[in-house]
Amino acid sequence: MMKYIEEINSGSCFVYKNKNYILTNDFKFQHSQKYNYSILIENGFGEWLPENSVVQPLDLYFIDADKNIIPLKESKNDNTENKNIF
Repeated sequence: MMKYIEEINSGSCFVYKNKNYILTNDFKFQHSQKYNYSILIENGFGEWLPENSVVQPLDLYFIDADKNIIPLKESKNDNTENKNIF
């Protein structure tokens, strides 16, 4: 599901123009437009992206010492919210 940057929270990961980013708390206004500072996961460089940029939210996982896959930040699945899953 695609979203605008303004709809996701700081610390969330997303894909924009085939690049993976993490959204920070930083923002600025320039010429009546709000820009959000995002960091490229691949190289650590940051970019100011307009708040109306359409992005694809992304879940990040890591593998611990015991080879378990752990989510860094879990996202809500709108299809399973308030339902019992067994």
